[in-house]
Amino acid sequence: SRDGASLAFAPALAGPMGEARIVWVSLDPRSGKLNLYPPRVAHRLEQAFRAGGPSPVPLTGLGSVFEGAVVEIDVRSSGTKHVQRTSRGSRDVRRLRLPARSTEVRLLTTMQRSWKIADVASSGVTVEQILELPPDGTDQEELSERCAAATRVAAAARGDADGLVALWKWLRFQGTDTTNCPDEMWGVYSEETDRAIEAAFRAGQPSITVTVGIRSYNIEFQGTEEARQVDHALRKRRLVRRCLVPPEERRAALARSVPASSRHGDTECAICFIPFAESTSMPVLTLRECSHSFHGACIQHIADTGKPCPLCRAHVDWKKELASPITRSTTTPIVALPPVPPPITRIRSL
Repeated sequence: SRDGASLAFAPALAGPMGEARIVWVSLDPRSGKLNLYPPRVAHRLEQAFRAGGPSPVPLTGLGSVFEGAVVEIDVRSSGTKHVQRTSRGSRDVRRLRLPARSTEVRLLTTMQRSWKIADVASSGVTVEQILELPPDGTDQEELSERCAAATRVAAAARGDADGLVALWKWLRFQGTDTTNCPDEMWGVYSEETDRAIEAAFRAGQPSITVTVGIRSYNIEFQGTEEARQVDHALRKRRLVRRCLVPPEERRAALARSVPASSRHGDTECAICFIPFAESTSMPVLTLRECSHSFHGACIQHIADTGKPCPLCRAHVDWKKELASPITRSTTTPIVALPPVPPPITRIRSL
């Protein structure tokens, strides 16, 4: 054990007999603002610190802002310099042992292209940052998340009382304004994925990770009717909504007829090797030049990098292809939906 203090689910972890409190903080490299890690994150970091590893510590599953983030723990006996890393960059992290009744954190910081935590004061170079700790030991972010979880659970109960069931849908085009958006602009997940998302919603979880083809997405709940689907690896997202419908409407939406093959005779996606017959809710893109077909989610990265068709190496105008209809499985050769922009869009930051 690196430290004799006992673990506690609180923003600052209590030391033996309350003689000290331990906090984990990070410094925003852009704004220079100190941030207190919420209890669930501090608890995981503290466990890894005291055990001497492993490092890095993944923060996936601890809330939407931490998805895809890891913290590299300085596991040396005197180690104090920890770093949080994401696909967007890094930030300094510190573990601080404070007197039990501390009400604030004070750290020296310096601006060197980005804000960093400084170890030594230097006149005209370092700035002292002050972060107030919750006076009652209660983390406001944690309270807010608990309230949001309770609201989701209550919403699920109301739907049950009305005899309705949830159907999760994703928006096919870029944008946040869904006013007057026709229903055909919304796609559905597979029955298995739909059930998993709903189970997480009902459990009050802030998010859930799902896999579609070769892609993994994080479904981050926002309120009781909306969510967003985020691909942290490729930095893309789309809107998601929770619709309450009669049971028969949900069954009809999720029930898809099985095609024998694509227009080229392909029976499975050449990227994830999942048969189209077993993934009938997943949009399929058929290339106009060579007629090879792939799941839209699977081909997205290849399209982003401008590579040729992965089957025949034919040149592909991906801008034109992704601007054309994304097709869906049917009993007949794949039929195009009304023209829509790409189903997954780039984001500048999360």
